[in-house]
Amino acid sequence: MTEPKMEIMPDASALVEQIQRHEGWNPVYRRSLEELFRSSAFLAALREVLVQSDETLKNIGMTDLTDELAIKKGLRAQGIVQGLTQAVELICELATTPETKLEEKKND
Repeated sequence: MTEPKMEIMPDASALVEQIQRHEGWNPVYRRSLEELFRSSAFLAALREVLVQSDETLKNIGMTDLTDELAIKKGLRAQGIVQGLTQAVELICELATTPETKLEEKKND
């Protein structure tokens, strides 16, 4: 009897490279993206991003404000957290904005 084939997934860095090489956003993708919001896995992944962002913010709150290096690291981390939150918000906006409004925004 043959062994079942294991699905081989690329590592995270390969997925990031794949994303970077992909074409830019096209308003016709909105419906497909909207469909992803019906997926528990997708919602859980976005929630994980937000939870980790919140955890990082809590850690920033415990930064030693007398140490210049700690302050710089805290500010950098705060920027990363803001970027992650904005990314989730952008995904939500792309999924809920009608194609015509996205095209108008693009042409402005």
